[in-house]
Amino acid sequence: MSQRLNVLYIAYPLLPVSRESCGGAEQMLWLLEREMHRRGHRTTVACCAGSRVSGALALTSPGAVESDGFERCNAAHIAGICELIRTREKTGDPFDLVHDESGSFWMHAAEISTPVLATLHLPRSFYPAQAWCNLAPNVSLNCVSCAQTATFEGIANIAQVVPNGIDLEQYPPRKKKGDYVL
Repeated sequence: MSQRLNVLYIAYPLLPVSRESCGGAEQMLWLLEREMHRRGHRTTVACCAGSRVSGALALTSPGAVESDGFERCNAAHIAGICELIRTREKTGDPFDLVHDESGSFWMHAAEISTPVLATLHLPRSFYPAQAWCNLAPNVSLNCVSCAQTATFEGIANIAQVVPNGIDLEQYPPRKKKGDYVL
């Protein structure tokens, strides 16, 4: 690809993004952002403190909060992301794509004009029912498995299945199976 993209990745606001992340979505985001950055694209990750990425960090959350503080933290995370996007547009350095891995930013995509790709990591029942009403026209959704996609029947904005990848440097293929499941 000759065109270099300027991509904003959005992480879940409470878990750091790094190679050592405990969450699967955070590890997948780390891997994808690292590869896109390695290929010469400009990458920024909106995430919480403690994150380590290849491109730029946009810290929008302190990370772990009291269990009753998630809504407040997520609202601040989303507001910070919208402000970052608007600021970059005003300064003539807009993002070409917002890739939402947070599970919730895409529900606020009508507040911006940038195209949003939301990778959904959970079945439809894990999201609020109102999330599927009036999806913003700048939102495309993708799922990580065919079984998950089946739970989104009737949602027009589902692009296709894009399975999570793995880091072949960390998990090289082996000819002989060891004493483990995978």
